[in-house]
Amino acid sequence: MARLLKKLKKIWERKGNYYDVIVGSGGTVALRAIKVGSKFLVSILLARTLGTEEYGVYRYVISWMTMLAMVGKAGIPQLATREVSKASKSSNWGYLKGFIKWSTISVIMLSLVASLAYVLVFYSARSIFEGRKLLVVPIVGLTLTALLGLKQGVIRGTKYVLGAQIPRSVIFPVSFLLCTYIASIHLDLSSEIVITVYVSCLLLSLIFIILIQGYTIGGRRRNQKSIYNIYSWLKSSVPFFLSSIGNKINKEVPIIILGSFIGAKEAGLFAISRKGASVIKLVLMSVNMPVGPIFSRLYVSKKVEELQKVVTKSARLIFCTSLPIFILLIAFGSYFLSLFGSEYVDGYSILVVLSLGQLFNSSMGSVGILLNMTNLEKYTAYGVIISSLLNTLLCFMLVPYFEGLGAAVSVSISILVWNIALTYFCFKNLNINATFV
Repeated sequence: MARLLKKLKKIWERKGNYYDVIVGSGGTVALRAIKVGSKFLVSILLARTLGTEEYGVYRYVISWMTMLAMVGKAGIPQLATREVSKASKSSNWGYLKGFIKWSTISVIMLSLVASLAYVLVFYSARSIFEGRKLLVVPIVGLTLTALLGLKQGVIRGTKYVLGAQIPRSVIFPVSFLLCTYIASIHLDLSSEIVITVYVSCLLLSLIFIILIQGYTIGGRRRNQKSIYNIYSWLKSSVPFFLSSIGNKINKEVPIIILGSFIGAKEAGLFAISRKGASVIKLVLMSVNMPVGPIFSRLYVSKKVEELQKVVTKSARLIFCTSLPIFILLIAFGSYFLSLFGSEYVDGYSILVVLSLGQLFNSSMGSVGILLNMTNLEKYTAYGVIISSLLNTLLCFMLVPYFEGLGAAVSVSISILVWNIALTYFCFKNLNINATFV
């Protein structure tokens, strides 16, 4: 078997770095398969048990919680990956200790500020929160989500990249599935119970990742004097924050606007339809993980022609794998939605529009990663900001008249604009075509 793998590797190496893309995607695909599979099963369980309205309440609260957690994180997890990697490479353990202290305190303080915004949401959206005890637990969940993201960023900066993914990709989704299933047997499930279970599983994941951090870099910081570079850290975190908050707005704003203007039932319908379309995106996300270092290495080496070949081949891999998934969703979309309950079949048109947007997203390849890995991350931030503002504006315009379908059109148009903008920036600055063509 080992000889066979070596022979296959030699074959792929003749085609440049394409072998690394294929093999590197494998580990990520395995983890994402566990994550997506667990989330899919728990979505079916909750959708069938709670019904469209209660499920919509659950998704509405989680959307606010995760989006406000981005304020708590403020781009610091992405910065942590870079700074921890830099400190580890130079063995500057005092700098590492200072950064971890500063980042942890900053995330906790910012999460408390973001919690005030959730309190305002709670008391303004009375039609959704009326009679439901959903104030304290989501605030705790907001802080836990931000801290979990920070710890993931720290561990990604070490050599234990797999360890950074396990809590969010395995521990949380699997424990949430098991605990929700057990709760559904012994309790009459409600949005309050499910959100409490959700936050409890976040706490479990955070404890796990803290143990990983202690194992990977805990001992190196002992007996070291903390070194701080706060101004530089604050300045560097801004582009990361803008990109991350923009991405989260694109994901959560449609559900928030639907829940606020139309109702929890329509928000739940949209959330389930979006889960189907997100399967197409799985291929793109899986390939993005291994191609990033390859893009960076070839760019630093000034091997532009080889970089173009890897970009094109990875884009074709993404598109050719995504297209059959798209066709299956269009052909069997109604059956897919019926798995969650007969009332969700009404979201078929939403599923089709969102799937078209994700197929276009896949056709443009790993354009965002390419810009980030070639020191052009500011253009990624520009694209994300433009698309998030456009998405929000279109949602406000279309949702009151077309409800969930209007939200789907808004999302797909913003994806189209975002990809066209990034492809233009990529070609202009790198003279590289990031699409599969």
